[in-house]
Amino acid sequence: MGGLEHLLAALSPLNLLLALAGVAAGTVIGALPGLTATLGIALLTTLTFRMEGNEAILILICMYVGAIYGGSRS
Repeated sequence: MGGLEHLLAALSPLNLLLALAGVAAGTVIGALPGLTATLGIALLTTLTFRMEGNEAILILICMYVGAIYGGSRS
């Protein structure tokens, strides 16, 4: 698979929706007192067992980044 196919796969509507959901959930988790990005990853991991590998990693990374951002807002 070339680079263009990977880019098109990353920009699919499902992957963009998962990224948006991960960032939104991470921002909320990071903004709440006492919840950290690591705890958010631990909580979300159980929901990603039945997902495809690429989708699970995408949502976990986006949740982590969102939680780091949400933690800086408080």
